[in-house]
Amino acid sequence: MTGLAELVFDTADLRRFAGRLERAVLEVARDTVRDEARSLERQYENAFEAAGAGKLSRAWASAVFPKTGLSEAPTGTVFPKGKARTRGAVQAFAGGARIKSRSGDLLAIPLRAAGRRFAGRGKVPLSPREWEQRTGLELYPVKLKGKLYLATDGIAGRKTGRVAVAATQRRLAQGRAVKRLLIFILLPPFDFAQRVNLDGLNAAAQASLPRTFLNRFQARVDALEGAGGA
Repeated sequence: MTGLAELVFDTADLRRFAGRLERAVLEVARDTVRDEARSLERQYENAFEAAGAGKLSRAWASAVFPKTGLSEAPTGTVFPKGKARTRGAVQAFAGGARIKSRSGDLLAIPLRAAGRRFAGRGKVPLSPREWEQRTGLELYPVKLKGKLYLATDGIAGRKTGRVAVAATQRRLAQGRAVKRLLIFILLPPFDFAQRVNLDGLNAAAQASLPRTFLNRFQARVDALEGAGGA
């Protein structure tokens, strides 16, 4: 008896659909990782803003690797855009820190009268010795209202009325008075408590990644089937 129908499994169509399906998996994975990284970046910004971190709330960026093409293991990263000083501040807010001077002694914080507060291009805080070398003025300790300072006898600069400059003969001849100016406040080392829980944000983002991927992938499969790919 001869069959009245012949059912043939079209392997060519199957291979084409499998190829589109594989590409869809990789595209959805890349897009999901990219969008989740961007979402986590915004969460970092909000968390640092809520912690009172000032400009650190705008110091974040995100990226997905590889930057071009598709990959079976796309990776999203969120990172601070600044250099070592920014990364150190981020670490203090995210993990706490021991704030101390480079020598481990009292921490000298430049005040407004110190003028430019950083040395060189690396934005390293100016030390009292560097300030003396730069200005030619001598610092001495003074205690006011229970706080310890390094002060100098100098003249307040004309531009701001605050920054200390040397008492030259010309300035004295102009009637500008020499007075004590506070240049640094001295603080003992202290602990800066953690203010932002990045681990919690990271764990939540990682947990949501598979669910977001599956939802998006299902939508892509439905689209392929609707286009006649099945």
